[in-house]
Amino acid sequence: MDGEIKERTLQGRKAIGELGSVVRGRSMSMGVKRDLRNSIVLPTLTYGRDLWKWNAAEQSKIRAVEMNYLRTVMGITRMDRVSNMEVYEHFGMTEKAVGVNCGVVEWAKRSALRWYGHVRRMPEDRLAKKVYQSDVSGENGRGRPPMTWEGKVEEYIKERVPRGRRGLEVAKEACQAR
Repeated sequence: MDGEIKERTLQGRKAIGELGSVVRGRSMSMGVKRDLRNSIVLPTLTYGRDLWKWNAAEQSKIRAVEMNYLRTVMGITRMDRVSNMEVYEHFGMTEKAVGVNCGVVEWAKRSALRWYGHVRRMPEDRLAKKVYQSDVSGENGRGRPPMTWEGKVEEYIKERVPRGRRGLEVAKEACQAR
């Protein structure tokens, strides 16, 4: 994942650099600049995100690139000591808002959940479903078991399902019912 995250951050910064004179200028409204984020920066940062099983440090790197863009648009730096939440609020966004008005990390998590539901509903004979259901036999080495994509999806579901419910089972049933 580290190489993929590094590539996404590099491509995201490159896209922001190309937009530099446009987003720093005063001729465009903030709404247009927000739309540039939604149509260029966000897809560039999150390309291939459906199968990411990333940790907090990797999420932070992607979020930093998004904040770099938003701060550039506002004309502020970190030295101005404006919090990320204030930056989001300036654009009418929050970390966990509806639609594209959420942060890049939440956007990627929703995409993973959307792909999970799609795969769960696939017919059994589809190759993607077979790969998803496959199980590699053999012994793992010593130490902590490797993180799986389904394990990360389960974490995302637990963030959204109220306590006391059978999170993954409820989500699997909801995917099949759709």
